[in-house]
Amino acid sequence: MINCTIYQLEEGDCVEFNKEEDCSGEKRDVAVNVRKRYSSIGDTTVNNVFSGINPKVNLTSYNEDERKIIKVLGKALYVTNGGEQITVGKSVYRYILVKPTQDFTVMFNMIREVPVIFSDYISFEPRSLDVASEVANLVKAKLRLDRSCQILISNDSNIEVRITELLKDSNLNSIVIPFSYREMLSGDVTADKIKERFRKYLFDADLFSVSKPIHNDVFSLDVEIMPGTLRINASVSLIVEYLD
Repeated sequence: MINCTIYQLEEGDCVEFNKEEDCSGEKRDVAVNVRKRYSSIGDTTVNNVFSGINPKVNLTSYNEDERKIIKVLGKALYVTNGGEQITVGKSVYRYILVKPTQDFTVMFNMIREVPVIFSDYISFEPRSLDVASEVANLVKAKLRLDRSCQILISNDSNIEVRITELLKDSNLNSIVIPFSYREMLSGDVTADKIKERFRKYLFDADLFSVSKPIHNDVFSLDVEIMPGTLRINASVSLIVEYLD
């Protein structure tokens, strides 16, 4: 999708698209340039959040590298909560919560806070992707957290490759934005580079993407089809087919 991801659509949202003939030879039409339609001024109101770190956030439970990384994240996002240590299986992780700034709201339609998971292990383990769900269970205000997205900071320098390989074999419940400790500590990561990383993984994971399609998925989105639009309602289930 152009201005948001499928995971950010809610019941009642309207989606516009252009219809084109399927070029694979099958007699059917496909939707291209899919985008969320904003129907009121309130839908496009930009939030007033700016990048930085809440002065009340306690960073004493993080190691020196993680404190430096949090400051780097503060260039692009607003760090709201220092979180705490959390255990999944026998592994220990730390996390923080960050809130999208105006730029993230405009570019990615993100409003709610996003969990940032620190995995201080040299080798990436898939279980680290389950930490975000545990964090969501700890957050009392259920609507506060964006459950469709998480940032993973891993001490595995090849974390992007590892995540890509994992996505080839399975679909994740949330979009993972990966960074390594090494790159975050390199001094080269700017606010723009963080936004570019978000763009790469948010849109590559998009259900309507044709560059990295997901096959044979059935989603429980309910839609009412109108000329040029899909309105999400409680009517019929939408089965999404993808092309090779």
